[in-house]
Amino acid sequence: MPPALTAAAVGPAGQSSEAVARRRDGAEVAAVTVRAGQCVRVRDGWRSVRAVRGEPYASGGLAVVLTLDEGPALRLPAATPLTVRDDGNGPLPSPS
Repeated sequence: MPPALTAAAVGPAGQSSEAVARRRDGAEVAAVTVRAGQCVRVRDGWRSVRAVRGEPYASGGLAVVLTLDEGPALRLPAATPLTVRDDGNGPLPSPS
């Protein structure tokens, strides 16, 4: 299984982050769009997101900090793609 937290799918700066990539087990979205109550896929399984906050990088740009139900918080660049789903309810609905 490939690592869940990879920046390989991030497009160049300025590219829209509103696109949702459909996946069998959830939807792939930018970290900045994750909300509390959703589940994110991490290396060893699904984790519920308890809180989300943004923090600026000293060098500029935005980091997203996800507080999870288990394990340490994740601090990621805002554009990092994550696989998410609503808490136990399968994939996210298609965007309108």
